[in-house]
Parts: sequence; C-alpha cells; structure tokens
Amino acid sequence: MWNKIYLAVLALSAPITAFFAYYSWSWLQSVGDPRIAWESFNYDRRSGVYFLIASTIVLLLVANAVLWMVRTAWALWATHLFFAVFAVVLLIWLHLSGITFCLENTVCQSPSRAIGPLLAVSGIVGLGVLVFIDQFVVIRLQEKMYGRSDENDQEKENSRPDVAES
Repeated sequence: MWNKIYLAVLALSAPITAFFAYYSWSWLQSVGDPRIAWESFNYDRRSGVYFLIASTIVLLLVANAVLWMVRTAWALWATHLFFAVFAVVLLIWLHLSGITFCLENTVCQSPSRAIGPLLAVSGIVGLGVLVFIDQFVVIRLQEKMYGRSDENDQEKENSRPDVAES
C-alpha cells in the first residue's frame, strides 16, 4: 500500500514541477515587454523551486514509511533522483537561460551565473547524504525495535520439523 501511495504522490508532483519549469521557460520566449517577461520568469521559476522543495519533503516522508514498512529503500533514492532532475532543470538550465535572456534584453545588471548551479549541486549532494544517513538510521531503528529479519528467516528455516523419509 505504501508503495502505491508513494507512486501516487510522485505521479502528482512530477507533472506539477514540470509545469512550473515549462511555464517559466515560456516567459523567456515571450515577444512582449522584456521586463515583464523577466519578472514573470523569476516568479514562476521561484514558485517551481519552492514546490520542488515542498514535494521533495513530502516524498521523503512517504519514502520513510515505505522503508519502514516494506524494508526497501527504492523510494528514498527515487526521491533523490526526482530532486536531482528537477534541480538541474530549474536551477541550472533555466537559470542560465534566464541570465542569457536578461543580458540580451538588458533588464538586469551583473547577474550571478554561479548561484543557480551552486545551489543545485549542493542541494543534490546534500540530499544524497541525507538519504544515505536516513536509510541507515531507519534500518537500524527498525532492527532495534523488531530484530533483524535475516535472523528471523534463518530461525524459521532451522526450526522446520524434519519430515520422515519413507
């Protein structure tokens, strides 16, 4: 059940984040006033980043439930992949496209080209470390509460009654 809940949240989060990315990119293709396009681009890209962070937190919470109940960490690493893909799109590709638009249309003064990629890389690496530590902690806590599943499986296998051979 938790796998399905996780997949439903992921299936809802990915298109919404992709919509924010597409909508902000579409402002860069605008033929209207460049200042309005620049402000709208920044607003929509920022909204996409905020939604990405919020949805990643929700996905991590559900992924922890998946790890606790099912004992597989695939959902944690899928969350990391989700964050990494959209961080690259929103914070590297769109950021650099926006800076190019800004300089070509002279709507901003000396923008920082490095801040988006630095935030993306540090976020991806930081989340990867967090996911690894989280996986380790949740598995250890579960082992302390319920014991190791490997030991339980071996005990069941060893405790089978011997069947008399005829």
